[in-house]
Amino acid sequence: MADFSLLPIIISAFTGGAAGAVITAIATNRRGQRDLGVKFAEKYLDMFEKIAAAKTILKDPSDLNDPAKRNQVILVVNWFELVSTCYLNGLVDADLVRAFELPQIATRFYHSFSEAQRVGDAGALVAAFSREQVAGLTALRRLSSGEVPQLG
Repeated sequence: MADFSLLPIIISAFTGGAAGAVITAIATNRRGQRDLGVKFAEKYLDMFEKIAAAKTILKDPSDLNDPAKRNQVILVVNWFELVSTCYLNGLVDADLVRAFELPQIATRFYHSFSEAQRVGDAGALVAAFSREQVAGLTALRRLSSGEVPQLG
């Protein structure tokens, strides 16, 4: 990756101070978006087993009665909510996030989360997570409805 430490000086010399500051801010923002995208990709690879375990937990209603297993699922869905928030608000390099298919993976996980059932007190299947818990995942809900990211 190129070193941008001389960029402000070069830009200022050719375009003037004010325009140079704007261009520098844009370049810095794009670099920050790229860096955040790389961090999300690295974290996704680190969380791969946790995501797989959470998917398995969501498929078994009896597992969702175990508080530790519920917390594993909540950890993953909260991470996907963070990624979705940054993606939809143009805070992360959208191309990089899409290259790892994170929007599609997050959307599928959100649907599994919102449709998950657990064994209720009477032995019948009930919603595993409250409407409030599901509704609180606003970025995932927006992403699953087809919203596209803002230009960053």
